[in-house]
Amino acid sequence: MPETQLYFPNINRAVVLYQDQFGGTDLLLNRLEGWLINKGVIVVDESCLQQGDNIDLLLLPTSRMDSIYTLSRQGINYSKVLVWAMGYGAFEAAFYSPRAKSYLFSLSTIPIRSLQYFFLKELLEHNSLVFTDVAGMDYDLRSVQLSSLASAKLIAPIAVKSHNFIPTLQGCKKRLRVGWVGRISADFKIYPLIKLLDDLQELVVFKRLEIESITIVGDGDAEWLLRDYLKTYKKISIKWIASILPDSIGQFIFDEMDVLFAMGTSALDGARFSTPTVIVKPFSKVEQRSDISYRWIYESQGYSLGELPDSKSSLEQPSKNLEAIFKELSLMGPSEIGSRCYSYSTTFFEDNAFELLLDRDLRSVSRRVIYYSKFLFLLNTVKMLVKRIIKLGMS
Repeated sequence: MPETQLYFPNINRAVVLYQDQFGGTDLLLNRLEGWLINKGVIVVDESCLQQGDNIDLLLLPTSRMDSIYTLSRQGINYSKVLVWAMGYGAFEAAFYSPRAKSYLFSLSTIPIRSLQYFFLKELLEHNSLVFTDVAGMDYDLRSVQLSSLASAKLIAPIAVKSHNFIPTLQGCKKRLRVGWVGRISADFKIYPLIKLLDDLQELVVFKRLEIESITIVGDGDAEWLLRDYLKTYKKISIKWIASILPDSIGQFIFDEMDVLFAMGTSALDGARFSTPTVIVKPFSKVEQRSDISYRWIYESQGYSLGELPDSKSSLEQPSKNLEAIFKELSLMGPSEIGSRCYSYSTTFFEDNAFELLLDRDLRSVSRRVIYYSKFLFLLNTVKMLVKRIIKLGMS
């Protein structure tokens, strides 16, 4: 049975919009929807909306911001809107891809960037925009001046299921079981994983670090790169598991790993089970490798769980080399490190994260918000038509 609604008396009926793509964004939105229902909020499925329906709150990712207009056009009455920007550059990506660097493209984005700027400002004035971490916020708000107090209110982290604290071993094992959990993807994860394996092998050979095994959990489009690399990896035993069910991964980490290396949500899967967890910084090019690429998860600032090399943040993230990580694990012990990792992870537990997300003074939707959403809708329509014309031309 749903709990009595305690937190949000002004939210009776809500709609959560999905981006309809497999991945972390829709999983997180689905978890938010279930949490709202448990708190007594009536969550209406988008497919069930009818003309004349009255909705108190419309929750959506940046990829669905054009729906603010399309739902209004369909006669759906909603009082307030909350846009949750998940990931680095998520707001900008709703308008155009910054990866396209041609001169002509740059000229064409001038009006688009103006739309982006005015839409951003309007959402901020309505308290209707939230980011999942400081890195994403600083990137998308680089053209806007805000106080540190105002900026802090703009962050609500990703949410994970809560878990009870599990005490870990007091002393550090002589032979450690090391683990990696995360996609084996070509975008920005395969090279940090290979660098980690290089660093571990170097510590084993030159610093006499004793590692029993390395367990890798993950799959993706760069598996072939990892397979080629592992052909010459001789010093440490490797176990590679393609995938583990999301509900089982935390317990698996606790049972099979003495220290976890990861980024993003995967790092939280280890920390919430009291496993000593290290954040690995992502990068997408070999030349972006750095020896100072690691930190304990509890040292992270602004809910950031891994920053790209070219990201500029208002909060400085600690960094250290791998040898320093293992020295600290030995000196402090896995029990102390695991306890600190768990304590940090609790800020991401559903009740804490979702309350932080919704604890804001949302203003009623103005005509300007719908107006800017309409232009975004028209922009997306043009982009789809261009893509179809290009596809027809290539066929």
